[in-house]
Amino acid sequence: MSLDNRPFDWGRFLVQFMVGAIFGGIFGFYLAAAADSATDRILGVSIMALLVGLVAGWWGDRFWESFRDGGLWNPFRWF
Repeated sequence: MSLDNRPFDWGRFLVQFMVGAIFGGIFGFYLAAAADSATDRILGVSIMALLVGLVAGWWGDRFWESFRDGGLWNPFRWF
């Protein structure tokens, strides 16, 4: 059975979601520095944590591998 055909696993999803939410929350604090009000900051951090958590949960290891060498952040990947 390949990795793409394996059945859905809630435990794996929750672990990936929680780590992604923490990562998204940290990134959200970076973006919140530009916000004017406390409400915008709280909303921005919450939305980033939720979005990154869901993306990490759904795409799993493919999401995290995009940050490794040769992944999404490699500037030579796009040329």
